[in-house]
Amino acid sequence: MVDSKLLGSFVYESSENIEAYIKAAGVDIDMAKLASMAPTEVTISVSEDGEWTSAYTGAESKTTTFRLGEESQVEGPGGQLRKQTSTVEGNKLISVMTLPDGKIETKTTEFTEAGLTSTMEIDGVVASTYFKRK
Repeated sequence: MVDSKLLGSFVYESSENIEAYIKAAGVDIDMAKLASMAPTEVTISVSEDGEWTSAYTGAESKTTTFRLGEESQVEGPGGQLRKQTSTVEGNKLISVMTLPDGKIETKTTEFTEAGLTSTMEIDGVVASTYFKRK
């Protein structure tokens, strides 16, 4: 059974150091375009058979599906395809991604009653996004 804190809908509040993170990820995209693509809401759910879904809405909407402990292909910033494996540790969803150039990104999403914080790290560059629970 999945802890209900890990599920729900969340509304974007703020972010830190996103431009440096995007550059470290090797994504060649205009920052104004990237800002317009930022999700305004994310909904996280899990089906009865264990498939997780993260649905992002905003100027561009996308949905990511995965199973814990299994590698899947996901779309990152600027349409960059990555290989991702995710696990849950307590109130954290941890995703380790291999980028097209072989770099490794770790995304740790920590859930609380109030919302979630996602912290992304690539090559020592750290960025965070903050969402409040809807």
